[in-house]
Amino acid sequence: MKDLPCVDLMSPSEFAEWSGLNINTVYRLKNAGKLPVIQMSERRYFIDIKKFMEQAGFQLGTLGQKAGALQRG
Repeated sequence: MKDLPCVDLMSPSEFAEWSGLNINTVYRLKNAGKLPVIQMSERRYFIDIKKFMEQAGFQLGTLGQKAGALQRG
């Protein structure tokens, strides 16, 4: 993963680039209900980054500490 984002929402393509996942993997995760999304219309949605980070085990006050551990490890 790249540096932690400064945004709350990302498009699927932005999330794919940031996370290093293939865009098709992002679509599959969304369709399986494994990504927290905010549906804007029938076809348009954004991934909720704060909820994603919480699901991944990050706490808002410790993001910098865990990010450093990820980059080192």
